[in-house]
Amino acid sequence: MQKIVVALLILFLSGCSNNNAPNEDTNRVYHHYQAKIYSLVTNVEQDKDLYPDDLHVRSNLMLLDFSPSEPDFKTYIESFITSDPNPSRNVIISDRTRVFRMQGDTTKISVVYEELLKHTDATADLWVSVHPKNKNLVEAFEVTILD
Repeated sequence: MQKIVVALLILFLSGCSNNNAPNEDTNRVYHHYQAKIYSLVTNVEQDKDLYPDDLHVRSNLMLLDFSPSEPDFKTYIESFITSDPNPSRNVIISDRTRVFRMQGDTTKISVVYEELLKHTDATADLWVSVHPKNKNLVEAFEVTILD
């Protein structure tokens, strides 16, 4: 009987965690998307007027087919010119961002963020969040290069 109770407790606790979503900041809402990598802008200055103090920007990942529609992204989407039906949109690659490349169908390999430069036109799987201090900024917490 004791073994059954322990097994049920373990199952319950493992079901309470979401291993697919990033766990950096529990106060943030994370959204999952796929988009096409357009380019990576690596010479980004840490502009104190634009970037909050807690956001250490490494680069801007430019994406195509990235059009989040949740209310969280309203300010972000409105900051782009709407006449272009498919504009490139950027997400911040910060010191918190984890970057992976798929090897086969099920194995993720951790890579440096500069690896994104080699994969323009590839599809990326993204976990992102609107930055709480600047709603025009979307920070990537996990980027996985799919192809």
